[in-house]
Amino acid sequence: MTIEYTFHPDQKLAFFRFFNQITVQDCVETFRAYVAHPDFRPDDLMLSDTRQLEGIDATCLGIIVAVERLLPCFRAFPDTARSIIYAKNDLIFGMARMMQQVIEPVSTFEFQIHRTEADALAAANMPQTSLDDLARELGVLAPLA
Repeated sequence: MTIEYTFHPDQKLAFFRFFNQITVQDCVETFRAYVAHPDFRPDDLMLSDTRQLEGIDATCLGIIVAVERLLPCFRAFPDTARSIIYAKNDLIFGMARMMQQVIEPVSTFEFQIHRTEADALAAANMPQTSLDDLARELGVLAPLA
């Protein structure tokens, strides 16, 4: 899988990790599965780690259509839904900003997109200064690639 997520109730955290190349459809399927998962809690902070993401196959129109298809899932978040994204490069930063601009007006989501791991972790109120340290403390294993 090119996107994985883990639940960490003690930290009120859903930790998303992105690998290799992803598509808009990968994101749609992952988000639907996340919201449908029995451990899903709408008040958990979503923290996304893109360090191992190599590329994104997406267009503005594709993102708009995907967001429209996900509107029923957004109703699972009655209150503010915080999403912190570490964007390792300009491509990921730009795609994350496009997603932010499309999703925020039609949902309770609030995105923060950061260029450094330390800034992303600080915004998520995590004491670690690297995503490796966080992953190690959460017991998240390396991907099976």
